[in-house]
Amino acid sequence: MSFDPAIESRAALAVSRRWPGAELESLSSLTGHSGLTVRGNLRGEECPETVVLKLCPPGREPVGRHDVLRQGSLLDDIAKTGRVPVPEVLAVDAESPPVVILSWAKGEAAEPILDMEAGSRPAELLHARFVDAAETLARLHALDPTELPAASGEATARPEDELARWQPTMETVEPELREGAEALYAALASRVPKPRGPSIVHGDYRLGNILCDDNGAVTAVIDWEIWSVGDPRVDLGWFRIMSCPEDLPGISTDMEGVLPVDDLLSVYEKSAGTTISDMAWFDAATRYKMAAIMGNNLRRHRTGRREDPYQERLVTAIPALIRSGSALAEQLD
Repeated sequence: MSFDPAIESRAALAVSRRWPGAELESLSSLTGHSGLTVRGNLRGEECPETVVLKLCPPGREPVGRHDVLRQGSLLDDIAKTGRVPVPEVLAVDAESPPVVILSWAKGEAAEPILDMEAGSRPAELLHARFVDAAETLARLHALDPTELPAASGEATARPEDELARWQPTMETVEPELREGAEALYAALASRVPKPRGPSIVHGDYRLGNILCDDNGAVTAVIDWEIWSVGDPRVDLGWFRIMSCPEDLPGISTDMEGVLPVDDLLSVYEKSAGTTISDMAWFDAATRYKMAAIMGNNLRRHRTGRREDPYQERLVTAIPALIRSGSALAEQLD
C-alpha cells in the first residue's frame, strides 16, 4: 500500500529523532484499526525491528480521534500502573503533524462473530480470550482517573451524555432504516440510571481491539482513539453485544466459544469484586449507538464520501439493532 509522501516523510523524521541513524524501511497499514495507524519496519543498530506509529493525517487538526498525543499520554499512564497491558510508548514527536511511536505487541486481534477466520479458532481458545478480556476490563475500570495525569482533567461523561452524543449521528441515518429510533431514544432518556465510576472508558472495547496470545491471554489493549472518563457500563454494553450475533444479522455468525452475555458479566463482576446493575439500559443504549454508527457509515458510502461496499451489508443489522434495543427498553422500570 502506498502512503501520502507527507506521511512517509513525517514518520521517517519521527523515527530518526528517536533513534539517530535509524531508517524507516517500510510502512504498512494496520487494517481494521481506527485512525491513522501503521506498522513501521526499521533498520538500525539501536532501534527495534518493528514499531507502530500513530499519526495525525497531514492537513487535519490533532483533535478528537486524531489527537494522537492525548492517546499516547493515556497509554503511558496506564502502562506505568502495571495493571492493564497496553503498547509501550517509545517516543512522542509533538511537531506538527504529531506522531506517537508505540511498541509492536504480538498477538491476534479479531472479532469472532464478525470475522470468519477468527471464528474458526478452537472454541476453548475463543472462550479464554473472552474471559481474560473481561477480567482485563475490570482492572481497567478499577484505575482511578484522578491518579492518571492524562485523565485527571477530563470531564466525566454521565450515561445521559453518552446517549445524547449519538443522537445527531442517528439523525443522519436514512429514515427507512431508523424506524423506531426516536421512540427508543425517548425511552432511554426518560429512564437514565444513576452513574457509576468514574472510570477510564475505552469506548470500543471488544476482541477486535484486543491482542491475545496463543493461549487466549491478553497481550495488549489497542485503539484508544475515543477514550473518555465516564461510566464503566458503557464499555460493558459494547463488549457484551459482541456476544449477540442474533442482533447483527447479515454481518455476524454464531460461533462456538463465544462467551454468553450473562457469563461475561459474571466474570467481570468476580474480577471487579462488585455487582453491576442496570445493564438492560446500557445494552439498549449500545444498540442505539451501534445502529447510529452503522447507519452513518452506510450513508457516507452511498453518498460517495467513503466508498466501502461492505457497508451495504448493514441494511439488515441497523433495523435489527433498533428493534432489539427497543425490546430491552421495554424491560426498564
